[in-house]
Amino acid sequence: METGLPVRPVALDQASAAHERASHLQASVIQRMHDTSAKVAAHAKAGPTLRQATNADRLRLLLRQKESLRTMVVASLILGSPKGSEP
Repeated sequence: METGLPVRPVALDQASAAHERASHLQASVIQRMHDTSAKVAAHAKAGPTLRQATNADRLRLLLRQKESLRTMVVASLILGSPKGSEP
């Protein structure tokens, strides 16, 4: 005789309650799918996204600001030229 997994018998009222919940499950899923489809159809499209600034864009922005230009000049005077550019 084969033995399977031990399963406790379920009371008849519990089984009928579970069957009742399961019978309404498909209707609730269908309703949720219709609601989601309506939300997606009514959803406004996203506007244009911002692009990431490139290094050239960042440098251009720094050069337009006088305060940043002063900071770069002072830093270059204090720190001197980069060691990699010396012969």
